[in-house]
Amino acid sequence: MTLLNKLVKRDLKDKERARVQYMFGSLLMKEGKNKKAKASFEASIKIDGQSAWAGLSKDALELLY
Repeated sequence: MTLLNKLVKRDLKDKERARVQYMFGSLLMKEGKNKKAKASFEASIKIDGQSAWAGLSKDALELLY
């Protein structure tokens, strides 16, 4: 979790940032932190809405609610 926190703050390419946000959201969801997970998934979609990570984030959002 600490590593992903650091990666979220780094200057990465859009595809990499979208991936990190998705992974971060997945971990948050497993910890039961659904509000934060939702924000992370939404950030992934906003960063690169056409990526596979955005697609996975959309699927994850459906599971949350």
